[in-house]
Amino acid sequence: MAATDSRNTPHILAIPFPTDDQLVPFLNISYLLASHGLSITLLTTDPNSPPFQNVMVRAESAGLNFRLLYMPFPVSPDVPEKSFPLLVYAFRSLADPIERWLQQQTRALPVSCIVSDFYLGWTQTLAAKAKIPRFVVHATSAFGVCVDNSLWTHLPHLAVRTDDEPFQVPDLAVELSLCRNRISRSARLFQKFDPVSEFTRENRLLNLQSHGIVVNTLYDLELLHINKLHETTGKPVWAVGPIVQPPMPDDHQSRDVQRWLDSREPRSVLYVCLSSYGLSAVQMTELAQGLEELSTPFVWVVNGNEVSDEFEEGVRDRGLVIRCGEAPQLALVLSHPSVGGFMTRCGWNSALASITTGVPMITWPVEGDQFSNSALVVELLKIGVQVWEGEEGTPSRDQVKSAVERVMGGGEEAQRALELAVLAIKAIKEEGSSRQSMEAFAEEIRNIASAELPELQDIETPDTEQSGELT
Repeated sequence: MAATDSRNTPHILAIPFPTDDQLVPFLNISYLLASHGLSITLLTTDPNSPPFQNVMVRAESAGLNFRLLYMPFPVSPDVPEKSFPLLVYAFRSLADPIERWLQQQTRALPVSCIVSDFYLGWTQTLAAKAKIPRFVVHATSAFGVCVDNSLWTHLPHLAVRTDDEPFQVPDLAVELSLCRNRISRSARLFQKFDPVSEFTRENRLLNLQSHGIVVNTLYDLELLHINKLHETTGKPVWAVGPIVQPPMPDDHQSRDVQRWLDSREPRSVLYVCLSSYGLSAVQMTELAQGLEELSTPFVWVVNGNEVSDEFEEGVRDRGLVIRCGEAPQLALVLSHPSVGGFMTRCGWNSALASITTGVPMITWPVEGDQFSNSALVVELLKIGVQVWEGEEGTPSRDQVKSAVERVMGGGEEAQRALELAVLAIKAIKEEGSSRQSMEAFAEEIRNIASAELPELQDIETPDTEQSGELT
């Protein structure tokens, strides 16, 4: 912590969920709140991880009231490493130590409110017990939040018999037909009376009791869906995006990619990054042959040995294959003048980075909010085309070629992407809508700290044992 604590400064307990797609925007929102003169205590289960260390360095350099609260996350053999719903379920074991810490703070530096990730709906019960408000942070689109809220509130997917039978999603600003294969795995596998399923639903619905909603989007992009979110929840909504990963110091790999891109014509390169979920052998073959038959230069991030040395050698004159699980910094690649298209799973962080840099997208969603993000990008914003969806099956090489040629051809999607980039950059400038929205969010917290709110309703909190320490 770099600045002096004061009981007159609003004090926020910020609780992120520790996955990269959630963590990066959440940490940046926490930093922005601190830059508005608020005091931040940021809970972490891993204080030595680079994202937490990076935000602490930035905060200390800026002289902000910013500190870490370490609470170790218990590793349980009952929670498989790759079982996301069970990870969310297990994370609530921190409820009891957080509650004790909040009680201790009433005698030290009282907490004005909780700001927490939407996967942590159970923190609403902690806020109610402490008689303080809680704000929920969504790291996805407003449209995606509306879809998620509707699915967990109404459970429309339970009315169909098969995974590919369509159903209508209610309470949206636009008509949307989905099937169970196009929603998150946790919603698709929901079973009444199953403890994890019921917890997952309750955890989501608790977010509807929050004092307000923060979304990583911008008004010019999603005004219709932001208004619908406000209408269906009755809560204030602050659109504070685009929040993207700040540039990190150059690494060797990024410099190599930069030099390769420097040798290419403006908006001529396709960036392909689908590595977070990997590809089957058949999918890799069709995608590789589609790219090989095109004359379009490309940068392709793959996992390990997903493509052969022969393929890499055969496309060396116009293709750069990066063999690693982690791509070079996304914003640095997409912002390069030579990049004119982006093939992506359509996670919201990737989509926002593409929107901010004016790069049209080829989407291939497979899980979670990627489906609603792809629908937003392709059908509503019209800044991309969808080449495939889901983990099963594969697009043919001709479908790959057709999608690439359309996006890279300078047509409607490319022009619209450039127009939205202007709006995105404008939103985060001094007088931009997102800057004003962040200030309004900070002002709401100041008002809460200086006024006595009506008594908040108690909600039962799960019991658990843990301890925490302030760093």
